[in-house]
Amino acid sequence: MQLFRLRSYNGNRALRRSLTVHRSFKILCFILVLLLLLAFSTNLYSNHSVSYEVAEKTAIKRFNMGKCKPIYGKVSVFVAMRSSEVGRRYTVAQDSLRCYLKGTNYTLFYVDLSNDPEVRRYCTHENVFFRKHCAASVYLSKTDWMLVLDADTAVVNPNHCIEEYIDPRVDLVFYERFFNWEITAGNYLVKNTDFARRFLRQWADYEYNLPDGGFHGYDNGAIHIHVLRTVLPKAVDETEACQTLWANASDYDTYLAYVTCVKFMLGAVRVFPPMLRILKRGHGMARDGVLTNEEFCEADFMLHGYKQNSLDERDWESPFEKPVNLSLCGNGYDGWYWRQNKRVSCRSVHESLAIYERFAADTAVMSSAAFLAAQHQFSTKLLGELATSSSSGNVLLSPISILSVLSMIYSGAVNETKKEFGRTVGYEGGEDEWNSYLGCLLRSFDKEKRNKSYTLESANKIFLKKGFNLKEGFEKKMTKYFDAPFQELDLQKQAEAAGIVNKFVEEKTHNKIKSILSPGDITDDLRILLVNALYFKSSWQERFNPILTSQKEFFVEPKVSRKVRMMKKKSQFIYHDADDLQLLGIPYSGNETYMFMILPKRVEAINSISSVLDGKRLQSLLSRRERQLVNVEIPRFKLEEKTLLNRAMEKIGLKRGFSDDAQFTDIANGKLKINKLLHKVFIETNEEGTEAAAATAGGMFGIRPSMPEVVPDFIANHPFIFFITTKKNDILFEGIIREIKN
Repeated sequence: MQLFRLRSYNGNRALRRSLTVHRSFKILCFILVLLLLLAFSTNLYSNHSVSYEVAEKTAIKRFNMGKCKPIYGKVSVFVAMRSSEVGRRYTVAQDSLRCYLKGTNYTLFYVDLSNDPEVRRYCTHENVFFRKHCAASVYLSKTDWMLVLDADTAVVNPNHCIEEYIDPRVDLVFYERFFNWEITAGNYLVKNTDFARRFLRQWADYEYNLPDGGFHGYDNGAIHIHVLRTVLPKAVDETEACQTLWANASDYDTYLAYVTCVKFMLGAVRVFPPMLRILKRGHGMARDGVLTNEEFCEADFMLHGYKQNSLDERDWESPFEKPVNLSLCGNGYDGWYWRQNKRVSCRSVHESLAIYERFAADTAVMSSAAFLAAQHQFSTKLLGELATSSSSGNVLLSPISILSVLSMIYSGAVNETKKEFGRTVGYEGGEDEWNSYLGCLLRSFDKEKRNKSYTLESANKIFLKKGFNLKEGFEKKMTKYFDAPFQELDLQKQAEAAGIVNKFVEEKTHNKIKSILSPGDITDDLRILLVNALYFKSSWQERFNPILTSQKEFFVEPKVSRKVRMMKKKSQFIYHDADDLQLLGIPYSGNETYMFMILPKRVEAINSISSVLDGKRLQSLLSRRERQLVNVEIPRFKLEEKTLLNRAMEKIGLKRGFSDDAQFTDIANGKLKINKLLHKVFIETNEEGTEAAAATAGGMFGIRPSMPEVVPDFIANHPFIFFITTKKNDILFEGIIREIKN
């Protein structure tokens, strides 16, 4: 947790906070930010957030349209899967599709990509995505129009006909994705013509012409250059320019530069008769369900991303209350069972989707490389300063949470105070570019709410004293970049005000934090309270066997040790051995997040992090993905630390913001300065984890073979450094573990 306060110069009351202990593998970081200002005029926005109740009128309306009329001839649905996936994945999506089709005249082609004789005869492609498009070209001759679907695309509203999305002027109909400019490759409509069959086969053959290495996006990357070459065959130079960007793409941002190049060359036109059409966002037959947390309205037809085999798979907020009943399907809504809270108004859906639309053009403005470089520089500077200032005790931090709060505050800074922030974090570019990237990153955390392998959530809220005015520009920034709703507090009612804040914190921390503020913390000089909560929970990709856990020595100092519970495992881990340190990388479930441990070979080096790490070296270490067999022993630990960051921030460069010379005049009228920046983190780890069979790690890592007789040891029996990161190396949490108490 972090408390951050801007206040009048004559107030100095501290806040008392408490955290409730979490279960294993949970990391909680809660940031409370208090800005204490002088009294200002009234006219407060009492509540800037918008909410809509789901009334009867918002429910999906069923029109008795009967069977869909075959106005474009025979229409079929094509779904392709590998034999290894049948019955193991996608059951929820496929049952919803079968239920829908029982009420129509459409034909379902359910194709086994591994064993179908026609597919094996005509399609030699090894990649499943490209093989699917080739298989679609084979089956296209059996129908007039065909809807090609990914196996994880579910029907959520059967009150639609496929014909709604057919454009008779063209042979192929694609649609755009939200939050970037991509043409969706998984779901599309195709007409039985020579041109369409040839288009699909040529698309599939891009498997043999993908750029070497890098980030090429498979069939999603190929469809863009294929469309460009198809509709603009004479634009040779333009196509070559985009092709070069594709060949050089090394990460998501440089890949998006390629996508943007193609869309720029195509221009605003989305219809290219008689060849193809690209439906704009929100007008396709499907969209990603995670964008609205599985909420849908009557305008929706299908939602994409349902890989689940059952509704009770953990951390998934299914739109269905119980599985569809295939024996009842075919008559209106019989057999369908929705959660009422998932059937909402289209206005509510549109507002959720507007978040991604608003940032669609911002994703490539600031590269992830620039943000990561700044983030890693800031993280190592702050960690190093705290390590130096105290040679005992543990250090626990959440750099991304601290940066989130500082970015919110410094959005209201001007002149030298704003420049100071840029120098400190290592990015002196535009504020909008920084906030856009950070805003997208925080939203991506929130989108993972239903990721079945881990939970990562972030939330902001701003509480204002009744009668206090923020400047309009600051309000807009808080809403646009940080999704921070506003709510007023009546400070005369201290218990009620504290209760309002506590309720928000309790909800965002999954009821783990019951009370963060006491009535005494609500003082009359409080003006604005910014709250950020970051919550992370996951399990190991491969659990540690608790039978192997035993009591062993952990050396706090070279000659001082304590007994701790040490977990033990021999397996494939990310590992690197340097002259001055060992690096161990342990993947969490799904290989989407990692814990990296850095074990200095000199025990005393833990007190001088800068001698071991700087931003560039940290970035290099965290980018490693090579695995080898390692004997690992690491301690179980459950830790909680509260840190006052004022002095450390001043040491690493943020001086003016804490002084009487602070310039925060874009927040509100009057002189403001930072009073306190407090931070608290709770982390607990033990043996728990998911089995490797549930993982999706295939093909993601380059496994480095090691000689059987040379198996290195990673024994964390003395102080070490840890980082918990995303797959893209954003640092969620970091720390120095010097002491562990059972």
